[in-house]
Amino acid sequence: MKKLLTVLFVMLFAVTSYSAVNTRMVKISETSVMGTITTIVEIQAYASYKYSVYLFSGQFYVGDVMRDHTPVVTPIDLDYFSDVDYSKSIGYSNGYCYYEFIAVNDDGSGLKQLTRSVWLPIIRFQYVYTPNGGLSTTFSWSENGSFPLWEVDAWNTNLGEPYIQTGTRASIPADLTDMSLPVQMQSFIGEYAYDAGVKLNWTTQSETNSAGFHILRSENPDAEIGSWTRVTGAMIPGQGNSSSAMEYAFNDPNVGWDKTYYYQIHEISTVFGDTSKSYYGPLAVTTKPAPKGFRLSQNYPNPFNPTTQFEYEIRDAAQVKITVFNLLGKEVATLVNGHRPAGIYTVSWDGSDATGRQAASGIYFYRIQAGDRTDIRKMTKMK
Repeated sequence: MKKLLTVLFVMLFAVTSYSAVNTRMVKISETSVMGTITTIVEIQAYASYKYSVYLFSGQFYVGDVMRDHTPVVTPIDLDYFSDVDYSKSIGYSNGYCYYEFIAVNDDGSGLKQLTRSVWLPIIRFQYVYTPNGGLSTTFSWSENGSFPLWEVDAWNTNLGEPYIQTGTRASIPADLTDMSLPVQMQSFIGEYAYDAGVKLNWTTQSETNSAGFHILRSENPDAEIGSWTRVTGAMIPGQGNSSSAMEYAFNDPNVGWDKTYYYQIHEISTVFGDTSKSYYGPLAVTTKPAPKGFRLSQNYPNPFNPTTQFEYEIRDAAQVKITVFNLLGKEVATLVNGHRPAGIYTVSWDGSDATGRQAASGIYFYRIQAGDRTDIRKMTKMK
C-alpha cells in the first residue's frame, strides 16, 4: 500500500508540477516566381520543463482549396530528433500532413531533452503550387485516424516508462487560416541604362488587399531575405483590390559598373496585423562596363535611308548637345540636348529636319559637344 501511494504521488507530482508540451504552427515564408507559389510552414514545440521526449506526433489539414491545387509537398526534417534514436514517420496525403517521432529504445535511453521556455523548431513542410484563379484556403489542426494523432509523451525516470504530456495546440495564425494570394504577378522584367540605372517594370494580373510594394536588392540570390537591401524609400502604392492588369515601374540609380544585381518585389497587405510576406523574384540584372573616355562612333549604316544610328561615350557627366548640319553649315536637326551621366549612349536619326520633314539626300555632318570636348563625323543620306 505504501509503495502504491509513493507511485501515485510521483505520478501526481510529474503531471501537476510542470506544464505540458505545447505545439504551434507558423508560416516561415511565402514567395512567388511568375505565378508559382512556394509556402513553408513550421511545427514548433514549447515546454517550461526539460522533458525527455519519447513520442512527438501530430497532423494538420491544408484545406480543400490547397489540396485541390495538387501542391508538391516536401517535408523538411530539421533533425531535432536524431535518426539513430528515433523512428520517424513524416508525410503528406490527400491534404493531410503528418509527423511522428518515437523513441527506438524502450528503456528511456537516447532521448532528446527539450530546451525549456523557448519555441523549438521541429519540422517544416514546403508547398509548391500554381493557383488557378486565386487561392483562399484554411490550414487547420486535424485528428484523422489514418495518420499519427496529436500526442507528446515524455519519459518518467521514476516510473521507468513514458507518460502523456500533451499540452495545447496554439490557434493557427491568420496568415495560414486565410491564405488569399494578394497579387497575381503577370511579368517582372528589368534592364540597365546609363542614364537611369536599373529600370524595373512589373505587371499584376489582379490584386487582393494590396497596399503596395517595396523593392529589395542583393548581390547574392541565395542570401536570407533579411539581409537584402530595401532600395525603395517610400512604398509604391498598390491598387488594394483590382481584377484588372496594372503596370508598375521603379528605377534604381545607385548601382555600380559591370555588376549583377538581384531584385525581389515585396508585396504589402492592407489587412491590419497581416504579417505574411509575399515575394516575387529574384530577377537578375547586369549593369554595363564603365565608360573609358570620350568617343563619337561612325554612324551605321552609312550611306543610309532613311534611318541611321551611332554611339557616343563620355567618361564624366556633362551637358551634351548633338546636332546635324548640311554642307552649307546650316543646322538641320538637334538629336541630343541635355545633361547626361557618364556612359555609352546610342543615338538614332530618322533623316528628318527640325520641322519633321525628310531632309534631302546628300552629305551631312553630325557634331557632339560634351563639356569642353567636341568631335564631328560625316554621313551620307541616299535617295
